[in-house]
Amino acid sequence: MDELVSSAPSTPRPRRPHHKSRTGCVQCKQRKVKCDEHKPTCSKCNTHAPIAVSPTPLIITTASNSPPLVSLTPPALPILTNAPVPANLPIPNFPFPPLSPPKSPPLSFSILDMEILHHWTILGASQFIDFDEGKTIFRKIYVRQLDVTLLRHSETVVPQLAFAHPFLMHQVLSLSALHLSQTRSSRNSLYRHASDTHLTTAISLFHPEIRNLTEKNCHACFIFSALMFTQAWAAQDPNRPSTLFFIPDSTSSGREKEQFDQMSWLKLQRGTQAILGSAITFLINGPFEPLWKPFDKAGGPTHIPPLDSEDEKQLDFLPQAWNNASSTLPAETRVLLDYSVATLKRVFGLLHTHAEISPLSAVISWFSMMPQEVEDMLEKKVPEALLVLAHYCVLVREVEHLSWMKGKGRNILETILAVLPPGWEEFTKWPVAKLGGSVDGNAQSHGGNTKTDTNPGEGGGGGGGGDGDDALVRGEETMSTSKMAPQPKVLFVLTSHDKLGDTGNPTGWYLPEFAHPYTVLEPHASITIASPKGGVAPLDPASVEPFEDDAVSVAFLREKEALWSQTERLEEFLGRAGEFDALFYVGGHGPMFDLATSTVSLQLISEFHAAGKVLAAVCHGPAAFVNAKTKDGKVLIEGHAVTGFSNSEEAAVGLVSAMPFSLEDRLEEATRGGYTPASDWAVNVVVSLQGKLITGQNPASAEGVGRAILRSIT
Repeated sequence: MDELVSSAPSTPRPRRPHHKSRTGCVQCKQRKVKCDEHKPTCSKCNTHAPIAVSPTPLIITTASNSPPLVSLTPPALPILTNAPVPANLPIPNFPFPPLSPPKSPPLSFSILDMEILHHWTILGASQFIDFDEGKTIFRKIYVRQLDVTLLRHSETVVPQLAFAHPFLMHQVLSLSALHLSQTRSSRNSLYRHASDTHLTTAISLFHPEIRNLTEKNCHACFIFSALMFTQAWAAQDPNRPSTLFFIPDSTSSGREKEQFDQMSWLKLQRGTQAILGSAITFLINGPFEPLWKPFDKAGGPTHIPPLDSEDEKQLDFLPQAWNNASSTLPAETRVLLDYSVATLKRVFGLLHTHAEISPLSAVISWFSMMPQEVEDMLEKKVPEALLVLAHYCVLVREVEHLSWMKGKGRNILETILAVLPPGWEEFTKWPVAKLGGSVDGNAQSHGGNTKTDTNPGEGGGGGGGGDGDDALVRGEETMSTSKMAPQPKVLFVLTSHDKLGDTGNPTGWYLPEFAHPYTVLEPHASITIASPKGGVAPLDPASVEPFEDDAVSVAFLREKEALWSQTERLEEFLGRAGEFDALFYVGGHGPMFDLATSTVSLQLISEFHAAGKVLAAVCHGPAAFVNAKTKDGKVLIEGHAVTGFSNSEEAAVGLVSAMPFSLEDRLEEATRGGYTPASDWAVNVVVSLQGKLITGQNPASAEGVGRAILRSIT
């Protein structure tokens, strides 16, 4: 507000001028007052409560003297070591210069901060993680607790983290504000500036913490590292060239370079993880144990679990790009590239055979295994390293059910194609096909016209960036105008039964067992919904309240009602198995009463089996298979491994007497000993019959079943 100072009652003095600034906070500019430009919060905003946000972009500096490519020994995973932790943790040199840390004022919240934090607790946290225990942990990481010695007992105590560690609180607020900026367009600018400011502050406060790692702050540092991945990937616009791994020539002077200096997010995350290796004992026994425990059965970092045969074939072919007579790469560099492919195989194997590991955890794990030298090669856009990254894009597809990852794999691949020189088309066909297109010998000819930095002056006046722009456009056309592979089709079957035996209680299909597989498959497949009677298929009301914290189920219930209120009659699909790639039975207690004995359903299963299509079911859905026969009259699941809701789980929910039969017993009988259970409520997905028979044990296994179906049909 302008201040008027008078030398005489009737003669007001003109407004006192002040120096203009480009770095003042947005709120001061909106109120038209002078900003003192103090970061992270100016004195005016401290007085008037709203958060101070600065338009100054965040730039993280990195070390310029990267080590040469001389290491012949691939680096071991520091986060998987079990070395004893000394009293005073030795901290190696951080891999890049720290920002100058600001003074740490007491943690306080403006009204906008409270709104952002509320969004995190109610919805935001659930958007960034893909398994239930992780969602609970991330939603509660800000809760205050006093007894730090109880950190190891994560099942009963939520640690003091974000309130005790301001750097983490600022990171949480930054990520939540970023999510708000992408979902509430009317206040996009306000939330995005708040996100940038909190991130700047978070990184500044983080540097001294990671240099002085202790038992008390290691958990907060670990989560900060994990959230840096989320922050960088969520901020990347899939409609613009990706800057996550390198700066495309066409945007090297654009806003992306100002905002995020090449691979700074990856350097920060990898450097932090290397330091956290010294605190591994505290981490794996602390409050985030659920994030580590699923990897217990996955073997060491050099173990490669069984892969899908097609994935293995393509990954075995990739090293021929550099292991050939015409390659000019040094031998030690080829070894590092071979090791990177081996780590890719491990992640593909984790996704294929370890349903207990969340897809996001598996996909992120690759960056802990990637050699530093290969990271440097990506930054320099070395073609062989870009080919490895192109194959990693296929893995990214597995987590595109998360909104902030949607389109990111295709986006990175398009950017790679735009900068890749000619001659590599044979090694990019598979990633392009997996991500939605097919490439013939001429489809990637854009590489032949791409200008490189070898002769930057070529092309005439004013064309310094034109060739790069044209190359990027041609790269995008490669993906968007090439012949698209037809989408696979999946037939979902819901129960029509709505009464729970003689109890009189309602039943039907189970919410998360429909919501999660549908959410995984919907971006990649055409889905049709059917039920024995058609029309409205009854939702079991008992499946709603227990999953009110499950963002996927909540959104599905709110937005997808038409799917179960307008189902088609199941008999209409008899004789049409050739039109579909998979048949999936959603669970719930209802299938025990109608689909287990439905002649229409049994005939449909037989037809799909005869046509070589995928058969899948979750929880009580496998009841549809207990009486199924092959075309020649044999028990369809005999001799094959399957799973389904166990006797002990049925007893735990108190519905043994309400069931017409024991699902576990009937599956055990029909398979002749092939029933394969896990512990109660654990994720358990069983794939057999050469990938054509997929079953999940319980609601927790629903998402894994969806992923297994996706892998089998694409």
